[in-house]
Amino acid sequence: VYPKDYYSTNNPLFDISKVDAPPKPVVQAPPVLTPDLLALKKSALVTVEYIISKTGEVEFPLVVDSTDSRFDLITVEAVAQWKFKPAKKKGKPVNCRVRQVFTYTHN
Repeated sequence: VYPKDYYSTNNPLFDISKVDAPPKPVVQAPPVLTPDLLALKKSALVTVEYIISKTGEVEFPLVVDSTDSRFDLITVEAVAQWKFKPAKKKGKPVNCRVRQVFTYTHN
């Protein structure tokens, strides 16, 4: 969760459905499963909400739902490293809220 009043009229936050042009990934390495997680031989779903700032940085990545909390940390750590071309509204870069589901499957 981001600090209260962090986003304001001077620094608005938009849901991804409300922007004219969505953010575009520049750096988006996937989460890396640790040997311990691989050894579990489990599947999991992790939902992360995060902000892509108007400079393209990821801010405040937060797990909002997870079927196995052991996968949460690697997911948030990966997302925190991502970089984007920011979303745009009326041709200007804006802060954008994103929710994404990560699927981990055991084969």
